[in-house]
Amino acid sequence: MIKRLGTYIRQDMKLIYKVLLIVLLTVLIPAVVTTLVFYNWFYHNTVETALESRLMAVSTAEARIEDTVEKLRDVADAVSSSDLLQRALTMEAEALQTIYEEDDETTDDWLDTFKAILSSRLEDEDIQSICIYCDEETEVLNELGNQFTDVEFFVPLSEIEYTYWKTILDITDESSGLFPGYYLSAQERSQYGGTVYVQKVQYSKMGEWKTAYVAVYCEEANITEILQEYGTMEGELAYVLDSRNVIVTPYEEDFVLYIEDYETLEETFPEEKTFYTRSYGGEVVYVCRYVVDSLDWALIWVIPESAIAGESRTLLVSALGTYGLLLILGIAAAWGISWTILGRIYRLKEQMQNVKTGHPAVLEGETGTDEIGELIGTYNYMVNQVNESVTREMQAQEEMSEMRLEILRAQIDPHFLYNTLDLLRGLSQKGEKQKVEELVLALTQFYRLALNRGEKFSTVEREIMQSESYM
Repeated sequence: MIKRLGTYIRQDMKLIYKVLLIVLLTVLIPAVVTTLVFYNWFYHNTVETALESRLMAVSTAEARIEDTVEKLRDVADAVSSSDLLQRALTMEAEALQTIYEEDDETTDDWLDTFKAILSSRLEDEDIQSICIYCDEETEVLNELGNQFTDVEFFVPLSEIEYTYWKTILDITDESSGLFPGYYLSAQERSQYGGTVYVQKVQYSKMGEWKTAYVAVYCEEANITEILQEYGTMEGELAYVLDSRNVIVTPYEEDFVLYIEDYETLEETFPEEKTFYTRSYGGEVVYVCRYVVDSLDWALIWVIPESAIAGESRTLLVSALGTYGLLLILGIAAAWGISWTILGRIYRLKEQMQNVKTGHPAVLEGETGTDEIGELIGTYNYMVNQVNESVTREMQAQEEMSEMRLEILRAQIDPHFLYNTLDLLRGLSQKGEKQKVEELVLALTQFYRLALNRGEKFSTVEREIMQSESYM
């Protein structure tokens, strides 16, 4: 079987199929072998590429969260360190009441300026509200200095008396902190925002040290939207965990499966910004952690292995598709170049086959200067030489035929003339004048026609007349 196939390929297969087979084997065999041998390498490489792209997304999301937190912190720090805030908090109630009752706009210009500064901070789309919680005359402070805004920035301290975040700041040495919605009261979340950065402000009034709280709120959805914006892969999820094991962002019930313990994060994921393989409920996932700078927050990013595998397969299919397209273009180009050889060979073959039914003819058209062109040129030269030889041979045979005919005529004419004259002598002896006259006339006409030997061709009528004269 193999031997017959080898014989067929060597001797019987058409040249066009041989060239096509060579092109396909040359291109496809390396492609198939490369794909089979390096498939795992390609797959793992695409997985690493996909994870690296997700790391870039995680890094960008972490930077965006940090920017949002930094805005809150900057506003809180600016307000807390303001001399105008200290003036408002330390002013005695009687003095404030006097300013309020006099209704003199010139006496509260400083408060107009302070509130204008606070209002300008609210122009940032990430800042939802600014509240100054204090145990002072908040109603009077809100009524004064309303030349540029009517926003009530001063809020009674009693409204946050039992909030988690105030309790934490009061019982610890912390002077500031960022707190998600879990630590806020329902009123805060509905009226001001879902996330707050709080800065404690210490001030002395009438010999007594008091504490106020500058709270800068933003929508809880801000951080959630950032995570959703960069969590584009199917099944991908992310959450922010604070040092008290509280999830900063909202989550669904099935999300609980992937929640880690803040205390064991460094042990579980030693390297920051590195994906580790974990199994949750039998599902294999890739997990990495980011520490949000200047906060005790950890950004946890979870990607199912199936999602990475799907994206890797997509990348691999795209790469193979691109390679396949280039492969087709390469085969087409190789076939086009091969046809510049095969086309001329086929033309030459067909021209040579015409020799079986007619004279060989020169192959017309451009022949080129490559090896095929030289072969066609040699064929055309050979055809010209053969045609010239055939023409010379035919001319020689024609001349030989004419020469033989002349020799034959030369041999026949003396005998014919001698016999004719002898016949005339006999008729004249018999006195048959009429026959002698007819015979002389026929002889004259015969030689008149026979003298036209220089012409190669004669009419049928002249040949008949000459035959009749001869007879």
